[in-house]
Amino acid sequence: MKQGLEVPCIAVNASGAQLAGGNFPEMVRAALAESGFPPSKLEIEVTETALVGNLESALKQIAGLRSWEFRFAIDDFGTGYSSLNQLRTLTVDSVKVDGPSSRIWSSCPANRPRWFGGIVGMAHNLGLSVVAEGVETAGQLVILRSLGCDVSQGSFCIGRWPSARWRL
Repeated sequence: MKQGLEVPCIAVNASGAQLAGGNFPEMVRAALAESGFPPSKLEIEVTETALVGNLESALKQIAGLRSWEFRFAIDDFGTGYSSLNQLRTLTVDSVKVDGPSSRIWSSCPANRPRWFGGIVGMAHNLGLSVVAEGVETAGQLVILRSLGCDVSQGSFCIGRWPSARWRL
């Protein structure tokens, strides 16, 4: 950034313990003040399990950071117990579909793409973007694009950086 280069959104995982602790917004703000990194470029990822286990606290923590233009994502979506109501209540920006859900395309049952497409449709109807984790092949990327997935993340890359995120 100091050299004038465009920096993409950086995703950072938050734990259930951090959300339950009560001082998470202050900790994040202090780290950003020290680094000079803009809040609008930070996406905080929280797993479904951490959200469900600490829903009330998570709502308070997210509300404490929302005014700073942070982005929020539910990580490993589809592996826990979240409900549609929680997606609406949590005011997240995106869902990240767990790697095993998007990685097994070549050996999966025929209904796997329909299942993933259902998640994409539901997320888009709620105004959320969808990130597919664990994209490893060009074939997977083609399928994800056809299903309307917004971003891919994994070891397959179009450019020169492995393990990167790509807008589809």
